[in-house]
Amino acid sequence: MFRRHALQIEGRHRHRCRFLTCAGMDFCVPPGALQIGETPISEPWIRSMPVTYLIKFQVVPERRGEFLEFLEGVLDAMRNEPMFHEAILHSDSTSENHFMLYETWESHEDVLDVQLHRSYRQAWHDALPRVLQQERDITIWEPMRSDRKHHCRGNIPNG
Repeated sequence: MFRRHALQIEGRHRHRCRFLTCAGMDFCVPPGALQIGETPISEPWIRSMPVTYLIKFQVVPERRGEFLEFLEGVLDAMRNEPMFHEAILHSDSTSENHFMLYETWESHEDVLDVQLHRSYRQAWHDALPRVLQQERDITIWEPMRSDRKHHCRGNIPNG
């Protein structure tokens, strides 16, 4: 069974479509694209497909503070991007200079064509050879399933 999103998701209104959720997957449905009884799963072009990057960093011990300062600046700026979903920075409990960044965006193409070229990233990219012991380990992931425990405050209308 499909249901409409109860909340507007920042940035998605630019797609000029409504979002439906089925089995934990989001579908971007252009106005008039579906009639009663039709299913978005039969139309692959309407699926919204976010992408997640897992980025591992091994930081030069003497450069840890500098690394975190540059990264925090980039994360603070990314938060305001319309195609940004979330970023979670993790630290390794066994090595204080080993970090993992979990970063999700609406589109891989947008990351390559737009986000990597943002001016606020320039100092970060310039600093990487100085603050890292080795190249970043970057892997790219697409969602298959999402499970979350939702904590709601206040009243949410039925619908």
